[in-house]
Amino acid sequence: MRFDFTLISTFLFASAVLADHSREHRSSQFLDVVEKRTSVTSDPVKVVVSEFAGAILNATTPTFHTITGSISVPVIWGQNGSGVSILVGLDGGPDTHCGAVFAAGVICTIDIDTPVYTGKAVLNHVSTICLTCLLCLRIAAVYWLPGPLIEFTNFEVSYGDLVNVTVSVSDQNTGYATIQNLSKKIALTQPFSAQSPLCQRSAGWIVGKMANRDRAHFGFVPFSQPMAYGQGQEEFTAGGSLVYDMTTDDGTSTSDRCPSLRESDPSHRAVCVGT
Repeated sequence: MRFDFTLISTFLFASAVLADHSREHRSSQFLDVVEKRTSVTSDPVKVVVSEFAGAILNATTPTFHTITGSISVPVIWGQNGSGVSILVGLDGGPDTHCGAVFAAGVICTIDIDTPVYTGKAVLNHVSTICLTCLLCLRIAAVYWLPGPLIEFTNFEVSYGDLVNVTVSVSDQNTGYATIQNLSKKIALTQPFSAQSPLCQRSAGWIVGKMANRDRAHFGFVPFSQPMAYGQGQEEFTAGGSLVYDMTTDDGTSTSDRCPSLRESDPSHRAVCVGT
């Protein structure tokens, strides 16, 4: 997905951020393979990249109108100025070749050695920001490129919060994003009307670095209950997704450090990322 506005490049799902990647069999410890009730992408594979990690469902024709998932906001640490974004969204996949992206989630940045949690939404990005925090600036915002950034006040996000994100469209140009902080019992919904049409060919749950920032270190990030929806009540779980695995500073991958959620709770459905 394309989240660049100087803040993020993660959900630029589609070009600049992806760069080179190689394919290999996915690691079962990175993504819990769950039932995919309709056929989109079969035989999941893992792609190793340096910019982000997560899971993306791909289709060859317009398919997805809604995506949802709940994010457990992680602890982050690292150098001043570093950050990480945690996003849920439509389009921007490397195989989509679509000019628009609609996404939401949590963006974490460390400034003046104090993590800050903010929220932003945009048809090319919608996200709730997270930074490691004692003294925190908490702002929810919305953006639809190339439109202006809209900020929301009084929307708090903290380490350990469970934040549900839903991104949905009624057609290729119109939609809404809802961010719910289930821990603090607050929510916001922002409608969108974009000039750039979506392709509706990919849906994903992503953790990655932000544009113009070094990547911060982060704890485990489970996306619980990840679901995407298509026309005619079609339901898609994360099973069958294209899995992206991010290399870390010491040369290991995120999948090496992410515990198998299936082993601890067979009923849990989640995409898990951890460094």
